[in-house]
Amino acid sequence: SLQRPRLREGLLSMDSLGDGMPDAPKFERQACLWDPKTVMERCAAYSELQLVVEEASGLISGDVSGLSDPFVKVSLNGEDVCRTRHVPQTLKPRWERSFQICVRQPTSIL
Repeated sequence: SLQRPRLREGLLSMDSLGDGMPDAPKFERQACLWDPKTVMERCAAYSELQLVVEEASGLISGDVSGLSDPFVKVSLNGEDVCRTRHVPQTLKPRWERSFQICVRQPTSIL
């Protein structure tokens, strides 16, 4: 008898496709029920990028005071992966931060 498939840990599982033979081996068939983003997070890294953010200069004012509260935000494939703290009231911020970024795809866009 054919059992109904059931969802278990993101896989579609059929314990047996029984053909009426009592000693027939049981096996599991898996359907493609995965989320590409989740799979890429679980995969080993293609590469690791070390990003060093030291300072900025030549920034334009963002406040009426003539200064800004700058910060750096880094995105990988459209998803934010790291961010510096904001430095209040300056146009020449200094962060001196280092980030390790795990790159999982060779065609990633930083």
